[in-house]
Amino acid sequence: MKTLFFLTTTVFLSGWTLLQDENMMDSDKILYRGYQNVLELKDLPKQESNMELVGIDNITIKKSESNSYILNPGAGKTAKIELRSQKGDVLGVVVFKVHNMPKPELYFCNQKSGSEVSQICLALRVDFPDDCQLKLNANILKWEYQSNSGVNSIMGTTTELDSLANLVRDLPTGTEFTIMADVMGPDSKVRKIAGNWIKK
Repeated sequence: MKTLFFLTTTVFLSGWTLLQDENMMDSDKILYRGYQNVLELKDLPKQESNMELVGIDNITIKKSESNSYILNPGAGKTAKIELRSQKGDVLGVVVFKVHNMPKPELYFCNQKSGSEVSQICLALRVDFPDDCQLKLNANILKWEYQSNSGVNSIMGTTTELDSLANLVRDLPTGTEFTIMADVMGPDSKVRKIAGNWIKK
């Protein structure tokens, strides 16, 4: 029965395929601490349409919609859930790795920190590392520019980038500058993130 379930059911985690068969690597099954991981059961066999997810170790589970669950892992390195039929039969066990929320990175003119910037644009954003398995969103609340050349410091929001772009555009080639930002992540926590660039 366990094999039948894994071969006929697709499980999605926040839009990403999480589990299609027994051979998927454990590294593909990751939950993020401090984030409401949404797990949705898709294409269930008719006889298993009322199956439930039950938290076994280091995890709490809340059903949000039909076949949709919110998973909140605890402090441990792994979390375990059971897939149970309406009768209480265990159809399978899934073990997740638990990671901290990845730290967002600051990009100026689509260049990450440490890069040279030659083409100045009105673009300041945050993004997450490429190995992050979820599509996470983070918002810049405010930013501060610092440099030892010209104007030492200015502040603004993402709707006030004209002054920042003009300052960088006028910097001498080779000048290093810093941008610090207050960023609200998907866990609603505000973090200070800094990046350094060089005017090319």
